[in-house]
Amino acid sequence: MPIEMFLLQIAYLLSSRSGIQRSSAGCFPSLFAFGDSKTDTGNKQAYFPYESRSERLPYGSTFFGRPSDRFCDGRLTIDFQGQAYGLPLLSPYARGLGFNFQHGANFAISGSGCFLAIAPNNMCLPLTLPLWKLTVFPYTNCITNEECVWLYVISIGENDYRNGILNMGLTSKEIKSEMAPKVVNITYSTVKALYNEGTRKFLVVGIAADGCIPKLLTLVSHEDPEGLDELGCLVSMNDYVQYHNILLFKAVKRLRTELSDAQISFGDFFGANVDIFVNAHKYGEVDGTEVTTSSCDNPYEYINWDGIHLTACFYEFIALAFLHGYFVDEPLILPSSCSRNFSSFTSGFLFLYSS
Repeated sequence: MPIEMFLLQIAYLLSSRSGIQRSSAGCFPSLFAFGDSKTDTGNKQAYFPYESRSERLPYGSTFFGRPSDRFCDGRLTIDFQGQAYGLPLLSPYARGLGFNFQHGANFAISGSGCFLAIAPNNMCLPLTLPLWKLTVFPYTNCITNEECVWLYVISIGENDYRNGILNMGLTSKEIKSEMAPKVVNITYSTVKALYNEGTRKFLVVGIAADGCIPKLLTLVSHEDPEGLDELGCLVSMNDYVQYHNILLFKAVKRLRTELSDAQISFGDFFGANVDIFVNAHKYGEVDGTEVTTSSCDNPYEYINWDGIHLTACFYEFIALAFLHGYFVDEPLILPSSCSRNFSSFTSGFLFLYSS
């Protein structure tokens, strides 16, 4: 990122941070997100206007009826989560002036990861922390757990590994030995840094089944029939994905020991992802097998949206699972006054995890 743009964003945030306040809305007063395109609600577009596909239809067509600066046909998992907790859709922090950060902010940037080298024109996870601190630091000097009720969601890592496979020519074994420990350590350090500023509630999310992404299936060689599993997914990619998730889960358990007054949940995105493939019948008429080269015409019948990004239908399934404590280790303990709101969800999906 050019230094001029970095300084401009700092100026924007300094002028906007007074808008962040304690609020009694929803189950959590505020929600903050760090991640990549699975979570980005407009930071990529704010940095590079008129360059992003997410600025054009059919992106955003199913829910917003217009481009929404999300790499999806509709809402992302973070959108569904926030709405279920009674919060408005998160504003991207890079918009700065004129946007309301009263209920939190989104620091996710499409294409980013834990390493700056993978996307030099984007902010990596460690570099978003100073911007976060400028935005919320005056309001994070809380003393008790009751005061520190903001929720922080961290979901990142795929792009680091994709760069390792596609651009650096690393094997799955090399990624596991050379990259995975570093990627996980950056997430671990991010949680500790946020904790040291007063944060006490986290949802740390593992990475998805990248070996099942259509575009990656076309880019990664798999001439050997044994290179694909029974779902038609790349064994080599899902091998390091699962290794990353194992390391990340161990890091979460270590954090729970070290930060005993914090609540740190682990979201098994990979497990929920694979369950949708294996048990597609229970999710309705959803097709996870047909591969297309462009966005699909009926996104509520598909898992993949444009070959690399996923549909709102898929993200809604993930959100519902996490919100009901499925594929989550140590689900979030909600305030007794919390009543989750599913009115904006697809009514036909609510039966999936109804008790």
